[in-house]
Amino acid sequence: MAVDAALRHIAENLGKDHIELDEDLYWEVPFPDLFNLRKSPVELEVGNLSDDLEFLDAIQSEPKNATALSLVHIFPLLRYLAHKVDG
Repeated sequence: MAVDAALRHIAENLGKDHIELDEDLYWEVPFPDLFNLRKSPVELEVGNLSDDLEFLDAIQSEPKNATALSLVHIFPLLRYLAHKVDG
């Protein structure tokens, strides 16, 4: 899986097995405006990386609670990780 390969690269090639969250809040465009490029988003929402991480920790403890919508908590953390490691 591509995500596994990218995370393995960060750990093995870059020597990073732990990343601090130096930022917590981020802008989020609500669905379905996120994919409608014909108009600018009407509003932005604020996401919270620490809340996303807490949510995913709870799922890891109880995998039966995972749903497809759980993915919305993974993406912001992966995006932050990509920019943090690259920058």
